[in-house]
Amino acid sequence: MDEPSSYCAPEKLAEAYIQHIRANITTVGLRFKNRDKNLETLKRFNITTVVVSETVMGLGVANYSHCREAEQGSSESAWVFGVEQFGEEVYVKLKTKRLSTGEEFTICVSYHVAEYPLAYPYAGRSSGRQRGA
Repeated sequence: MDEPSSYCAPEKLAEAYIQHIRANITTVGLRFKNRDKNLETLKRFNITTVVVSETVMGLGVANYSHCREAEQGSSESAWVFGVEQFGEEVYVKLKTKRLSTGEEFTICVSYHVAEYPLAYPYAGRSSGRQRGA
């Protein structure tokens, strides 16, 4: 299967998405995907999903890296951010999903040490890149 392609969203759209996920997390919380990589990172940094949620709530446009098109069989694009925690770059991939009931939630699909350096097209913008614990 081919990897989904990536693209850079306009800055205003990235800002709007960040505001949207903040509102979403405030209302229904952040869901966390229990993937091995994610769980290993939590253990390595000795943090909980509460810290992950706080980190996601603190993301700014300067943390935005790129978007990944929806994978085959999925309708949700993924938004990729990076944050520095404990001196390491952490890859954060988020998706917003809408259920047939209309309920919407944000899921943290990936939260692990970056496997490659991320590019930050809006680095140096108003909020600066967030740094974690």
